[in-house]
Amino acid sequence: MWVTDRTRSKKIDERKQLKNKLLHIKSPRLQHQIQKACKKKYKEVKRSARSDKRSCIEELAGEVEQAAVRGEMSVVYKITKRICGNDTSQPAPVKDKNGNALTTERKQATRWVQHFQEVLNHQS
Repeated sequence: MWVTDRTRSKKIDERKQLKNKLLHIKSPRLQHQIQKACKKKYKEVKRSARSDKRSCIEELAGEVEQAAVRGEMSVVYKITKRICGNDTSQPAPVKDKNGNALTTERKQATRWVQHFQEVLNHQS
């Protein structure tokens, strides 16, 4: 996640407190003052989140450059997909012989062993 703890815990919580205060105040003058404070805090949160995202992307870009120098193109590809928002690194579900999905990694690994034994160990 690219939002830092400083933004999440401090600024967003302060904004929530102002919103709650706004809901409970009856005086129109105080409501107007708190609305101004809410707008100001909202802009601060957006600005802080934007800078957090920018620094995260710069950090990832540095990792991509280092991986490209080392020749690790798979790392370059994965980070590029992550930056673009196409991070779909979920493996396909493994099914047993009856077509039921296997949930644990151990069952999936044993099924792969069975599969390759059947495929690779046959009479020529």
